[in-house]
Amino acid sequence: MTVKTDADILAESREYVREHGWTQGALQDDIGQVCALGAILHSQGWVQGDDMDTAFQQDAERIVAYLAKAIMPGARVGKAVSVSLLTGWNDSMDDPDAINVDVVLDAFMKAEKLARSGNVEE
Repeated sequence: MTVKTDADILAESREYVREHGWTQGALQDDIGQVCALGAILHSQGWVQGDDMDTAFQQDAERIVAYLAKAIMPGARVGKAVSVSLLTGWNDSMDDPDAINVDVVLDAFMKAEKLARSGNVEE
């Protein structure tokens, strides 16, 4: 069995968004579209019902930290605030043009590059 790297998980999450579509306000909507966090959780099977399976919480937080750094380059983002930062960014309704599926896919790509380089601060 091959062990997935964090970069592999980010790449799979990006592909999950590409295949299933992107949404705001829910991990997954009625037609299967996912938010950024939902893409991570669903692509890895880290979902229990409508929530994150707590057995994978540390893994998910580590992956989300890469995505948070991609969204806010230069910011000191720890795992504890990353999930709320990511969901707030994904669900931002203040400026509907600021975030769309292409922005989300780009953030996953940047996060994957960060993970491959190992260039993320805890």
